Amino acid sequence: MGESRTESRGEKSRALLEVSFSGEAGSGFGPTLEFYTVISREFQKADLAMWYGKETTKEEDADGTSTEYIHCPFGLFPRALLPSSTPSSSLLLHFRLLGRLLAQSLSDSRLFDLPLSPGGSRKQVTKHNAKQFIQLVSFWLLSGGVSAQFHALRSGFSQLLDPSLLCIFGPAELDELFCGCGSSQSSQRNWSPTAITQAIKPDHGYSHDSPQIKWLVSQLSSFDREQQRNFVQFVTGSPRLPVGGFSALSPPLTVARKSSADDSELPSAMTCLNYLKLPPYSSSEVQSSRVLLAISHNKCFFLS
Repeated sequence: MGESRTESRGEKSRALLEVSFSGEAGSGFGPTLEFYTVISREFQKADLAMWYGKETTKEEDADGTSTEYIHCPFGLFPRALLPSSTPSSSLLLHFRLLGRLLAQSLSDSRLFDLPLSPGGSRKQVTKHNAKQFIQLVSFWLLSGGVSAQFHALRSGFSQLLDPSLLCIFGPAELDELFCGCGSSQSSQRNWSPTAITQAIKPDHGYSHDSPQIKWLVSQLSSFDREQQRNFVQFVTGSPRLPVGGFSALSPPLTVARKSSADDSELPSAMTCLNYLKLPPYSSSEVQSSRVLLAISHNKCFFLS
């Protein structure tokens, strides 16, 4: 997929992880966020049997093969093992790797695109023992059946950071630390016209008074959840904004005038700089259609 390099940082010799993809011109911040997005998706593959849930989504890869991913509207939770079974070494290895990557992403201020969850076979269940049955099943699903997976996750995390440091955060805060802004309330705040206008840095011929900048602000503030994710991934390499929204991006979101004046030209981006190159389109309708087309093809880098 690519290459990685580390830079020494800190007295415990923790390293900053940077990734570059083979055959791609970009390197540094943007491709590294793209790596975390890709690896997050890999962990959600149904055939890994890591997560609870029977509902799956199918996606077709570039080579035409179809891959199933676990889909859980309420977030991912480890799949409980049967009482008589033991976890496979590969399952524990995956959770240990996930723990290490979570610690690495937290240490490097990177984001994971992983929807984390915030929160007797021969004996007949009757109204007299139903409460006991529910308690036993709940214990196994939430504790006994997933303890090995959580232990492996903690083991991987501990290789880089002390897990006890996370105790000061609540579930919602941890979700934002690891996965960025995701709640509907923060989405409304971060995607308001005022917030977007304040965060955008016009450049190379554009100003906040340019029609194309005003059209872009209007379009972005009207995006639905999926369009928001596509745009952010197109520009930054990650489908999620950091805590603080657009204003927390570093470097800031820059929108530069692209040299081409052809309405058929698509916008392009440099994810390593959060840099959007926007042609001077002739109308808001044309610009809107070209932006939507560009961000719908966000599985690769658009460098120009």
